[in-house]
Amino acid sequence: MTTNEITMPVSTVSYSNSSVTVCDGNNTVIKCICLTAFTDDQLYRRLYWLRALLRVDKKTTSAALRLRTSASDDRISAKAIGGFGVAILFILIMGIVLPDIIDLFSFVYKSYTGSKTASRNIA
Repeated sequence: MTTNEITMPVSTVSYSNSSVTVCDGNNTVIKCICLTAFTDDQLYRRLYWLRALLRVDKKTTSAALRLRTSASDDRISAKAIGGFGVAILFILIMGIVLPDIIDLFSFVYKSYTGSKTASRNIA
């Protein structure tokens, strides 16, 4: 017969195959005799069955679902900051792309009108 002991902050619990002893902080001992008709193998199989029954898929918990979900923010200040960020990005991108677009239109216009300087501007 094997005896195992679990120590908790308030009490100490000792258990074996046939009995459980509980000792609380006041040194009061309560002994409970457990009568089971199960063998150790049956208890282990039942334990694994209960574990499988109680197991929860971590991907379906509410915490996992909230982790990947954005919350909307309807405050005026949040919208203003977002709009300001979009305007800055637009200005930066247009500062890079706009000169190339102007050169492209200039080249196409000069090519279409048959200007002789169109071939020199291709650099």
